[in-house]
Amino acid sequence: MKVYRVAMLGHKDHGKSTLIGSLLIKTKSVTKQRIEEAKKASKELGKAFEPAFLLDSFYEEQRNGMTLDTTRAEIHYKNVAIELIDVPGHEELIKNMITGASYASAAVLIISAKKNEGIRPQTKRHLYLASMLGIDKLLVAVNKMDTVNYSDEVFNNIKNGIEPFIKELNLKEYYFVPISAYNGENLTTNSIHMKWYKGKPLLDVLLRLLKTNKSKDKRFIGIVQSKIEDKFAIHILNGELKSNDLVKVLPQGKIAKVKSIYNGLKPSNKAKVGDNVMISTDVVLNRGDLLVHKNDKLEPVSMFLGKIFLAKNIDKRNVIIRINGLDYNAKISFIKRIDPTRNKELDGKPEQLEVAIVKVNVEKSVAVEPFEINKDIGKFTIFDNKNNFLGFGNVLKL
Repeated sequence: MKVYRVAMLGHKDHGKSTLIGSLLIKTKSVTKQRIEEAKKASKELGKAFEPAFLLDSFYEEQRNGMTLDTTRAEIHYKNVAIELIDVPGHEELIKNMITGASYASAAVLIISAKKNEGIRPQTKRHLYLASMLGIDKLLVAVNKMDTVNYSDEVFNNIKNGIEPFIKELNLKEYYFVPISAYNGENLTTNSIHMKWYKGKPLLDVLLRLLKTNKSKDKRFIGIVQSKIEDKFAIHILNGELKSNDLVKVLPQGKIAKVKSIYNGLKPSNKAKVGDNVMISTDVVLNRGDLLVHKNDKLEPVSMFLGKIFLAKNIDKRNVIIRINGLDYNAKISFIKRIDPTRNKELDGKPEQLEVAIVKVNVEKSVAVEPFEINKDIGKFTIFDNKNNFLGFGNVLKL
């Protein structure tokens, strides 16, 4: 069964964990025992049963009503498995949000319809992050509709308020669905309280998003992961590799002949995108090397333009960037800073989180491409010399 990964985004208290808990119950993807444990935890805290407690495993999370780390839950619906990745909505936990969302092929953005909640700066920040991580399929779940008497006017106001920002970020496909996560409305069946909504319930809309075919070019790209005896472990990022193919090894620049391919312990004539295989060649390969076909135009570079998202301000411009699984000393030069909540250039130095366009000078040449061309080799993470996480980035231009 194919597993689709979906990032759950949104401001704190807008109902991400509650929605996941309700989906687990609605799709019968959680045991009765776990539900009883959640009910017991609710009772001990003097609260009504809260579906979010199915996810929040730690007492501190239940007591404080906030998700402290990335949580994953798998649901099964119409013969499809969907892994829902609940990522924190708090700024100080932005690293966990990046880690969770980077595995997803689509996202659900939860926005509360409740008075004085609605569209918040963190709502837009999460959207901006998702777009930088390459997520271009979005379902906007307008939650807590029960608190506004299921008003279509409130729903449309939120839709009209966030849609221009979604369009600015060039997301390819997006939908809006009104829901009440707490009451389980409009999740698997249409709600009788929102007859004005003519679309399908949330999970059916999500399936439509996930099953939309993404175009994949046939160009081969593989990455060397390790050496085992006289063979090399390769992950196929794109295209396919065949026995006797001639490949260019980057950044080495050498041409290698693929003498054999092993899928597990069995010899094979070829490997396709997503496969992890062992190969033997007439050239010694190094961890982090990229393999492309002999005539591919990809070449290593020592400088590129990038867009970065910082979890904290960088005082020193000398950093370590991690690309293709390897660390490189690099120097970052700022060109302009961007407010991710407005997608506008900033004047002066921002005090907290920031997006910036930068020039990256790498100590050693590295094989990369613009993120819009290849998401796998067009992204990097940033650390200081003590291995503290600083942020992540995309390659914009070579």
